[in-house]
Amino acid sequence: MFDTYTLYQLLWYFLTYAFLGWCMEVVFCSITEGHVVNRGFLNGPVCPIYGFGMLGILLLLRPLLAVNDLAHNVTLYVCGMVLASTVEYLVGWGMLKLFHARWWDYRDKKFNWNGFICLSISLCWGLGTLVACRILHPLVHTVTISLLPKGLGIWVLAALLILFAIDTIVSVRTAIHMDRDLAELDRIAHRMEALSEKMSADIGSRALETDQRMDYARLQAKLASYELRDAADQLEDAAADRRAALEQRSQELRTRLMQEHSGTRRLLRAFPHLDADERHDIFQQLREDLSALRRR
Repeated sequence: MFDTYTLYQLLWYFLTYAFLGWCMEVVFCSITEGHVVNRGFLNGPVCPIYGFGMLGILLLLRPLLAVNDLAHNVTLYVCGMVLASTVEYLVGWGMLKLFHARWWDYRDKKFNWNGFICLSISLCWGLGTLVACRILHPLVHTVTISLLPKGLGIWVLAALLILFAIDTIVSVRTAIHMDRDLAELDRIAHRMEALSEKMSADIGSRALETDQRMDYARLQAKLASYELRDAADQLEDAAADRRAALEQRSQELRTRLMQEHSGTRRLLRAFPHLDADERHDIFQQLREDLSALRRR
């Protein structure tokens, strides 16, 4: 069972642990959030990070798996904790770089590293490694390798891998489109802020010019005052039109993101703490939109 692995075995192990990891995430997040959470980046019931993590343990820690005693189990615990935490860090960092968002965040926990991993979760990974290797893996091996006829297993495996590949492509496209729309919403927010600042600066400049003209004569000051008022009205009208156009585009983007087929709603439900430092207000608004949809 812990000897040299075939590709057939590794692929079955990957899919099985990806599914078991999804089950664990759903249970854990549903308990902590107080409602059922369909966890996972993909649409299907799999969390690939668990599949890759377990493959790393099976391949890199194979010498520790052959002997089941205290010394080997302690070493397995520590190595599993380090390996799983490394995978979690790399995936979290990679998704931040690719999609400009934190899909999980441990910055509010003690002894965290850039918010991607923290000591308490890493300790749980060590325990999970022991449970998976000593208790779960013999059962997984028996069901997927020993009991399932290989001829049938190959066809089932091929079908599952095709579905997994399609799901991955669709989910990545969804995340890319969401990131694109969020980036445009962020640009709109900055433009609206810059528009308000520019309007204030222009009106202030007009007021300063009027104040300087008052030194010439009372009539000139009066005319300058009217000129300032007209100029301010023009600036306000132009700014209002521009602001209305930006707000309309912002609403269009938020509406598109909230459509069920966009996938954003599913991702926000699957990752309740999905966020980004520079887009925090946008994510907050999207969650408010999602809550409003739920109340309808």
